[in-house]
Amino acid sequence: MCLFGAKDRIEILILNEGSIWRDNMIDLSLGAILLVLWSATIYLIRIIVDKTIESKFDTYSKRFEKRLDFEQKILGDRYALIMDLSRRLENIMTNINRMRQGMEIPEGFLNKDNELVRLTEIFEDLDTNRLALTERFYELFAAKARLAHKAASTKDQQEWASVAAEWGRNSAEIRSATDEIFL
Repeated sequence: MCLFGAKDRIEILILNEGSIWRDNMIDLSLGAILLVLWSATIYLIRIIVDKTIESKFDTYSKRFEKRLDFEQKILGDRYALIMDLSRRLENIMTNINRMRQGMEIPEGFLNKDNELVRLTEIFEDLDTNRLALTERFYELFAAKARLAHKAASTKDQQEWASVAAEWGRNSAEIRSATDEIFL
């Protein structure tokens, strides 16, 4: 005969199984805790790496924006300079043509020594703004200014026609170079 009754055996079995379950729970809890800690560590490392990358990206992005703003400003200044030089050279050539035809020219166009003061200013501006213009535009405008000087000193009609034709080619080159960069 059994010392314990059936009811007691079931309670002892349940207690024993509960003990096994608790031991397994402790093992499972420890494993779960280690897994959670490992996951949290990986997550924190990921956040730190992401923030570092984001910080570097922001630094480079700001540097790039500053450079882009600078380039935009240079392009804007270059465009304004090209338009100003073109307008002033066309005005000089118009006045040279008026002078050749015996028409009245604006006061101050020629100084007392018959020098073209405005053309001298063009050459000065070309030298001053050489970097902003780039070498290509500098050469084109310097050639155009030399043509204006040649036009002012020529008396021969055939030479005048030659200068006018070269002037037209130079103007077309400037227009083409401008379109290439700004359009």
